[in-house]
Amino acid sequence: MAQVAQGPGWSGGSLPVRAHDLLLSFAGQVDDDALADARELLAAAEVDRTLDFLVGCLVAGHIPISAAQRGELDALSAPAYLDRSLFNRLIVDDSAAIPRHRFAAEVPGTESAAQGVTDAAHRVLDALPDVRSVWAVWRLTPAGAVSGPVPHRVVLVGVGPAGFPTATAYRLEHTLRRVGVRASVEALRDGAQAPDYHHTAMQYATQVPFGAHAAIAPARPAAQLSASRLPAVPPGPAPRPGPPTATRMPAVNPPSMPRLEQPSGPRLPAPVNPPSVPRLEPPSRSRMPVAGPPSVPRLEPPSLSRTPPAPPPNRIPPGPPSMSRMP
Repeated sequence: MAQVAQGPGWSGGSLPVRAHDLLLSFAGQVDDDALADARELLAAAEVDRTLDFLVGCLVAGHIPISAAQRGELDALSAPAYLDRSLFNRLIVDDSAAIPRHRFAAEVPGTESAAQGVTDAAHRVLDALPDVRSVWAVWRLTPAGAVSGPVPHRVVLVGVGPAGFPTATAYRLEHTLRRVGVRASVEALRDGAQAPDYHHTAMQYATQVPFGAHAAIAPARPAAQLSASRLPAVPPGPAPRPGPPTATRMPAVNPPSMPRLEQPSGPRLPAPVNPPSVPRLEPPSRSRMPVAGPPSVPRLEPPSLSRTPPAPPPNRIPPGPPSMSRMP
């Protein structure tokens, strides 16, 4: 049966924290990418969209849930003002076989689960409050209806009462994704009962040192694990890291260097100024009158007086030839 975490302060916990613990109960049942998207919505305090998205994944993947998970969904839907029409399509079956997952600390041909997490974790974990411990492990079995590739890295983070599990899970997973490390981050609250999925993962997990916990042993023996809850975290709140104190180094005076004197030699004569050359003024050019075009006398056309034409000479029309009268 899938478990829903119910630790101290569960009944009076805030709505985002209760939704976060509900998402923990679905680890291994819902695919990793879907849970990562739901945690991103929850980190933005969008509880209604988180629950709507979760119910949609359960219905689309035909994933059976327990009666305890259905009861917590019903309890969170009222204050989140959810539309419960999709809840009727949920499959509630306590007798359904819960998938059992296998984990390993190391996988042949693959880097250690903690490799890459150490460098990326200290950038964000030092800025998050009350982070107690970080563990990493490989999961060898697929999860959810649309599973990603295996082996899959799982990072378990222990958060104290003063911490924020919703923000811690999202910030660390987002930081790992930016540096190319694909992992599912599960933030577990101190004092809350964790599901069997996380207990099994802790049996093979390797501790990731960071901040004040860098000197802790890199791995935890499986014999020290409890069968009912996660390994106990160090008692008392973690000391708040203060600004790093720099060791004051004694001031060291630089070695005195001998002063170099300019060698004495014959003094050079003062530079001779070049002779002054009188400035030649350009010759003044008298302004010449501008010659215009030559004047051409205007030719007047001859005046033609209109003279009547002379009459033609009188012509005597030729008469017929005179013929002499013959006798």
